[in-house]
Amino acid sequence: MNSQHAHEHAAHRKAEYRRGMRVRLIRFATTGDGLDDNHLVPNGTCGTITFIDDLGTLHMRWDNGSTLGLAIGDEFELLPASG
Repeated sequence: MNSQHAHEHAAHRKAEYRRGMRVRLIRFATTGDGLDDNHLVPNGTCGTITFIDDLGTLHMRWDNGSTLGLAIGDEFELLPASG
């Protein structure tokens, strides 16, 4: 992904998602480094967005206690707002 495309994608994420929104992890993207983030946050885990940085990373507070962020390429679904 070139830097202009990455910047646009990050700006889109910052516009679309907000602190406090709830998501469910579908799967983390494969990084190719041999590390598996699913041992920290299993697929299907729900969590709350705490912050969105300038790279478009969704910083999370997962229901299992992890704070591993969602980077561009990770798959997740937005959960309906409660209330």
